[in-house]
Amino acid sequence: MSRPFRFGTMTSPFTPFAQLVEQAQAAEDAGFDLFLLPDFANAISPIPTLAALAGHTSTLRFSPLVVNAGLWRADLLVREFLSADQITGGRVEIGLGAGNAPGGPAKPLTHLRGVLQALRASLEDPENRPGWVSKPPVVIAGSGDNLLRAAGELADIVGLAGPFPAPVGLAPGHIPLLSPAATAERIAAVRAGAGARFKAIELNVGAEVHVTDDRRAAAEQAHQVHGYLSVEEILASPKFLAGTVEQIAEQLLGHRERYGLSYFVVIGITAAEFAPVIAALR
Repeated sequence: MSRPFRFGTMTSPFTPFAQLVEQAQAAEDAGFDLFLLPDFANAISPIPTLAALAGHTSTLRFSPLVVNAGLWRADLLVREFLSADQITGGRVEIGLGAGNAPGGPAKPLTHLRGVLQALRASLEDPENRPGWVSKPPVVIAGSGDNLLRAAGELADIVGLAGPFPAPVGLAPGHIPLLSPAATAERIAAVRAGAGARFKAIELNVGAEVHVTDDRRAAAEQAHQVHGYLSVEEILASPKFLAGTVEQIAEQLLGHRERYGLSYFVVIGITAAEFAPVIAALR
């Protein structure tokens, strides 16, 4: 049986809070499951901001995608997520990345494992007060082989950030796309770490979306940015969704069938514009 789809929308952490409230409410109205913020050192902090946004919505879930764990002491990061879980009434999901910021730990993956150990200990501690409202799932996102193997071993949700090694020549401000072959390679790395628990893992990607009557024209334009892929590879990439509402829904169904991908973060389109796709699939 296929895992149900979940859809998230991610916005800029440089957006004023009043606009974030409007965006979160629009996402909830459009049928999205999650509202996400990335973690940039020179922008608003995602965890308290997302917790505050929960007070302006009723069903939407919230997650950083992802916190730079390398900038945090494990116990303090646990406290932040526990607080957000309390404030949101159990609507927070824990998003973590190993990070690569200057001044971070010498062994970021080892540090990430330590953060996960502290989180699991807190989640499973019956004496923990005030305690967790829910047991939020842990998302680990990245692209490297070692990170994805560790994510397969440790996470509930694994985000496939892009090809490994990173593509050369990608224009700034654009997410890297995965060819079908690279998608299979990234998932194989997750599977290698997960072993028998692989079927329990939810797989996530961020996808560039274009609602259009001409899929090929959208892919040809994208090829100018993603020259490391052919137009055909772009059209087949699970991180590039283009076409009519019906065609995009068909692509999503195909990617779930082929790769097991079911959690998509929508990029480059408003919540209202993507709402018909969500409705078509539900």
